[in-house]
Amino acid sequence: MHSLNLDITSTLILSIILFIIGSFIKNRVTIFNRFCIPSPVIGGLLFCILTLLLKLFNICDISMDTSLMDYLICFFFTTVGVGMSMSLVKKGGKALIKYWILCGILSFCQNIIAVILSKVIGINPLLGLMCGTISMEGGHGSSAAYGATIENLGVQNAISVGIAASTLGLILAGLIGSPLAKFLIDKYNLKPGLKYKKVSTSKNIDSKINLDIFSFLEQLLTILLCISLGKLIANIFFNITGIIIPAITG
Repeated sequence: MHSLNLDITSTLILSIILFIIGSFIKNRVTIFNRFCIPSPVIGGLLFCILTLLLKLFNICDISMDTSLMDYLICFFFTTVGVGMSMSLVKKGGKALIKYWILCGILSFCQNIIAVILSKVIGINPLLGLMCGTISMEGGHGSSAAYGATIENLGVQNAISVGIAASTLGLILAGLIGSPLAKFLIDKYNLKPGLKYKKVSTSKNIDSKINLDIFSFLEQLLTILLCISLGKLIANIFFNITGIIIPAITG
């Protein structure tokens, strides 16, 4: 069986191509649009099936350079956090608080199930936890962070198991969550409540609307500062409590 090792540049090129392919398929296959299946899920799932078949038939084993993955995941979640505001929390009100509580209960149950099943199938419970809340709610960032800690405790392949579980969870979330969201939107006849203002063509155009070099670098600097501060917070928290939190949390 041949081996194909992609460097960081080739991996990024492949990722972009898969996204384009996913978008192309989504725009031309009605069922994907109808059920709101994300383009990255389509392209990524096709590639997963392709690599699986190539490996099963001993044709080719493809490996990729994922050294940028942790940083890009941190970058993504930081942009999500930057878009957050206390006004949005206030709008959520009691429903948001109830949702947070339910998520906490769900995460606890996920870990209980993970530990029980790990004992049933005879694997290390710490490895089972990598398939619980760490990956299912924490995602790839948490899997990489906690996986490294668990591997340092002597449990092999914790990161690989966590990343695989996160990927599977992400794909299933796209395949199940998107159609369910579409169903609920149609059922309750939900419509966007935002009122978009027409962009002025005069000289006094809002700088937040136009993307120039200065505003782009300004936003990039803000995100990078948040990432650096988040890592500092995570390190300080670990030094004080001995508990590891992912940098994306900070």
